[in-house]
Amino acid sequence: PPLAASSAACAWALFVAAALVALVSTAFHGAVLFGPALGLGLGPAYERITSALLMGDILLANAYGVALAAMAGVRRAAGVFAAPVALLMVSAVLKRRGRPKGYAALHGAWHVLSAAGMWLLLHLQTANFALLPSREFIR
Repeated sequence: PPLAASSAACAWALFVAAALVALVSTAFHGAVLFGPALGLGLGPAYERITSALLMGDILLANAYGVALAAMAGVRRAAGVFAAPVALLMVSAVLKRRGRPKGYAALHGAWHVLSAAGMWLLLHLQTANFALLPSREFIR
């Protein structure tokens, strides 16, 4: 069952967590896309920076997803994120097969649909200042 918490405290915690995920994810993607052009090079320091940012991106995004699922309900979260996760997995396969355009398109779509899913779950939770929707809505 979804976790209960005060809606104001929960809303601020989710906002801060989402902002942190966005900051680290933007830093990682920016370093990968623009690092060499900004003079960061492609040497060992660049590899360490991008590896650390990637791990932070993955860990923070997954922790946020787990917290969101715990608050919204795992069944609902799984339904909302099924399509975005499928896109992410297919994009990873394309990347490993050396198809960068397909990877970039599906990975970008994953970002958009994941953000839409987060908005949907957060909107449903905070509608009318109630953290959790009624049981009738969940069914």
